[in-house]
Amino acid sequence: MRTFAPVKHESAITNYFDARAKASDPPRELAIGAPQRGSCPMGGKTGGYVGWLVPVEYKTRTRDSGVVTVTTYYFWFSEEIIRGVTRRMELCP
Repeated sequence: MRTFAPVKHESAITNYFDARAKASDPPRELAIGAPQRGSCPMGGKTGGYVGWLVPVEYKTRTRDSGVVTVTTYYFWFSEEIIRGVTRRMELCP
């Protein structure tokens, strides 16, 4: 059984990063992909279900040298709830 695809995933992901930001962090740019069918079981009270995977590129640019760093994250959703965040797509949360 699969949950519904998240609709508000972009705001949930932005809020996730905002909650972890520090004043000294360089400005960021998020490239948020579309929800994809995940293959990881997400648990649940009814015996288990499969959720959704949303890829995100987190880009920062240093203020002094202009070096761009890109880090890829994978957000695992069940409906509108973030159930996990991984750095590799093949790792289940």
